[in-house]
Amino acid sequence: MQQRISCGISEVMVDFQAVSLRVDRKDIFYVNYIVEGYDGLGNVTTQDPARGLLTIHYSKGSSVAMFDLIRALQAEGVVKEVHA
Repeated sequence: MQQRISCGISEVMVDFQAVSLRVDRKDIFYVNYIVEGYDGLGNVTTQDPARGLLTIHYSKGSSVAMFDLIRALQAEGVVKEVHA
């Protein structure tokens, strides 16, 4: 998904990616806090709070950092499933 972003005088094309995760319901806020607090790495949307389904949108240039963070959250036992 590409999006045009106007920044005053110039316009920038940003290529966004998305990844879906399943977490325990109690961890939704934690994942949101970590992802959005990590220098704005991505934007978390809760798709189904009862099932703990999240979608994270992030810029293509942040893919390595995003998946490093997801692997760390998996190692903590927070992320149960990843669907790229």
